[in-house]
Amino acid sequence: TNVIFALGDSNTFAVPSGPMSSKAVDLNGPPPPPPPPAVHHVTLHNDLFLEWSYDPTNKTISFHATLQATAWLAIGFSVDGNMMPGFAVIAKPVNPPQQNTSSVMEYKLDNSEAGPVFTALPGTLSHVSFLQTGGRTLLAFTRALEPGVPGCWNISTFMPNNVLWAIGKSNEFAHHKIAGSVSINFGEGPVATSVSMDRNMTVQFTYFPQMKAVYFLASLRYHAWMAIGFSANGNMVPGDAVIGQPMAPTPVAEYLLLGYDHFNTSQFVPVNGPSVHNATLDQTSERTYFAFFRPLQGLSVSTWNISTTGVTNLLMAYGKNNTLSHHQHAVSHQVYIGGQPPTPPSSHSRQLDSNYLLEWLYFPDKQAIEVTLTLQGDAWLGFGICNNYGEMVGTDAIIGRPDLQSVFELRLSSREPSSFENLGLAGLSNATIVQHGGVTVMKFTRALAPGGQKEAFNANGNTDIVWAYGVSNTFDDGHGSNHGAASIDFATGTVEVEKDKYKIAHGALMAVGMGAVLPLGTFIARWGKGKSGSSTWFKLHRAIQSLGLMLCVAGFALALYFEHRLDAQHFAVTHSRLGLAVVVLTLLQPFNAVIRPDKKASWRPVWEVVHKGAGWLVLLLSVVTIYLGLDIYGAGVKFVALYSVVLGVFVLTGLGLTWRASANASRKGHYSVINNDA
Repeated sequence: TNVIFALGDSNTFAVPSGPMSSKAVDLNGPPPPPPPPAVHHVTLHNDLFLEWSYDPTNKTISFHATLQATAWLAIGFSVDGNMMPGFAVIAKPVNPPQQNTSSVMEYKLDNSEAGPVFTALPGTLSHVSFLQTGGRTLLAFTRALEPGVPGCWNISTFMPNNVLWAIGKSNEFAHHKIAGSVSINFGEGPVATSVSMDRNMTVQFTYFPQMKAVYFLASLRYHAWMAIGFSANGNMVPGDAVIGQPMAPTPVAEYLLLGYDHFNTSQFVPVNGPSVHNATLDQTSERTYFAFFRPLQGLSVSTWNISTTGVTNLLMAYGKNNTLSHHQHAVSHQVYIGGQPPTPPSSHSRQLDSNYLLEWLYFPDKQAIEVTLTLQGDAWLGFGICNNYGEMVGTDAIIGRPDLQSVFELRLSSREPSSFENLGLAGLSNATIVQHGGVTVMKFTRALAPGGQKEAFNANGNTDIVWAYGVSNTFDDGHGSNHGAASIDFATGTVEVEKDKYKIAHGALMAVGMGAVLPLGTFIARWGKGKSGSSTWFKLHRAIQSLGLMLCVAGFALALYFEHRLDAQHFAVTHSRLGLAVVVLTLLQPFNAVIRPDKKASWRPVWEVVHKGAGWLVLLLSVVTIYLGLDIYGAGVKFVALYSVVLGVFVLTGLGLTWRASANASRKGHYSVINNDA
């Protein structure tokens, strides 16, 4: 092509005085290299990650699946997301685990009266790679959109595809451990939205802006007529419905619903003209599939116009069989055809202790959490995400310091503040701490997964947290006993208070030791002596009290351990102080018994008062300590009631035995309850 060009002498246009310049140019030129296919990914399960890239030139899709386990693996496709009927690429490992591509094959999945039928479809895959190493299973393969194999599934790049996945329990190919499906758009088309009516019927709808139409696909778990419709208020009448009738001359047609009598054409009025497009109604051996395109604009002024900017009341119904009659089940759902609106945040709160309140807003669309911590007092505040329940070390802590009027996110790499690592403010926003009128409030917004080396909130379950607040505004003054841990599902608000295995074991050992074994040994010494001269009671008393002592010492050691693990101040509350007193007095009792004087010794009465008095003091302090522990632990009414019943049994039994001994002594004319020969 000869290109002519010219340049003027100034901004004033004038006819060139001489010939214009020209140049012959090949406008085609060498074609630019095609861009590499974009790689997309989705997390199918906590342990299963799928990547894919679409190659429009070769009309293929390359898949790469990573499983954090060694087990058989399957990736497949189906019309409605159900496993059967469907298609799946199944990788069956060999023993011992090694690279093996011959065990990877695509199968057609069908159901029969005898059970599942797997039909191999050779020739659909290329570039197959299968490897198990380091506790992981890696599967890669390339598949043509339309492999050209009879009976094989064709992947769409215009419509969303229902992708199946399954993970085995082990390398042995048997029933899966877990399976699921997800809707994936491999090309540039719109995304489908799925609505489950009940366990029998599912409807998917996909909005196509360029076509100004909506594609509906319904699946039913047995053979029957189906209907999908629209109305102003969710009621069937007045409304508009597309009905699929397998037995009708026109299987798919749209009707105006002006009444409930489907035999009356003035109440079920057929819409004249092609109101729906590309309509299909198919029935397999077990299911019914119903699909059609419906324009946003109704065919007439009487038919329903589908909104893409507001709520649409979607009607769904299915019958008892293929003959149109009264429906088996019908419901309506409010849906957004043009896409889901932003999900409003969910609001939750938790009283961490009597002075410290945690409130949060969970934003699922933003994948973020807005946290507010309120303390009734003036002090620095802390909130941390830990990777090991209750552990301070390794925690990512958000610290609000009123003395600096700043909020930081720190990695607590040890128990020494000088070693704390400042992680910066990535993923953290709107962070403030203020004090007013004896109240301290810290607020911040944090991404669920801020990236980098920061700990992430669990978006699909509980996140382990630790919390603390200072004894003053000065961070170096520490937090004393103002600390704790919890496991929180920030999406649902479900909170599991600090109930780790060490505290459970501590509570159990102390409750049994102080609340049952030691009282039993004391009862034997007090009321179980029997005939004078018998030493059986003494042997039982000594053995049972020794067991109670061992239980208490073990429980006490666990308390010291988990308090040290949380970097807490020891014996800072009444419960721990009384517990210390109980353990010390219980440890002194065996030494007291060792120095027991002869019963004729002059200081024997003093020894008896000290030994017996210490024993009864231990029981009294144990009762108070256990009730305080149940309160701190948040054990609930049932555990408090259970211990109260046990305590009541001991008290009533003791009173009964005392009354009985007193009555026996009165009948003999004297009162002697205690055998002083102990």
